[in-house]
Amino acid sequence: MTTAGPGTTQVSDPAPPSALRSVVRFVVAGTVGSVVVTHLVYWAFGLTFDALPVKLVAHGAPVLMPLLIAPLTAIPWVRLQKRLTEANARLAEEVDRRTLLQGELERQARTDPLTEVLNRRGFFELAERSSTTGAVLVLLDLDDFKAVNDTFGHAAGDLVLQAVVTVAQELTETAGGVVGRLGGDEFVVLLPPTTEAVAHRLRDRMTGLDVPLPDEDGVTTSASVGILTMRAGQTVDEALAEVDGGMYERKRAVRSL
Repeated sequence: MTTAGPGTTQVSDPAPPSALRSVVRFVVAGTVGSVVVTHLVYWAFGLTFDALPVKLVAHGAPVLMPLLIAPLTAIPWVRLQKRLTEANARLAEEVDRRTLLQGELERQARTDPLTEVLNRRGFFELAERSSTTGAVLVLLDLDDFKAVNDTFGHAAGDLVLQAVVTVAQELTETAGGVVGRLGGDEFVVLLPPTTEAVAHRLRDRMTGLDVPLPDEDGVTTSASVGILTMRAGQTVDEALAEVDGGMYERKRAVRSL
């Protein structure tokens, strides 16, 4: 309670609202006419509440002062806390942005940009994480692809490569096949065990693939296809070398006829 001198009004401090208890408060005194007015300022929740209700005792009769709340103002250390919170939010946004960017860079490092399937690195990393015992490995090597580029241009060659990937994905995706581009005109498909029939359908489809071209009648391409069921302990490198060697021998036998 604050008591003024003789002839002045007595001002009594009320207990602050329960939500504001145990907060910092101070008293500001001023004079309005012949009445000394004392009002309280409570600091809570980072806001300054000015002129909360106080009880005036005038001539022995208690009078409640109307509730007046001044504009809410952040105290200095709360402004600092707000800045820290905002800085933390910006930092979190930057971390999220960089995480997404890192993920995209890693995806690009494992993806062939033309066909959008796994590149050699991505395919081998996936194969290393997978159980390959009994898996069916399919190697596709386009026939006379250089002639397509030389005759129709590299843009047409790109369309042929994309068409091969589309067909491979359509025929093997439902069986859980994964398509990758090893480089140039070589593609590989890894299928789960017991899917040899799917691999044979893909080989049959690759005997004559018609690819429409802009401003051209189109081009018919084919691919040499090797199929291998992987043995226990056999790596993808070893399986590819084995199936590639078999394809080479078959091509050489055909040319010698």
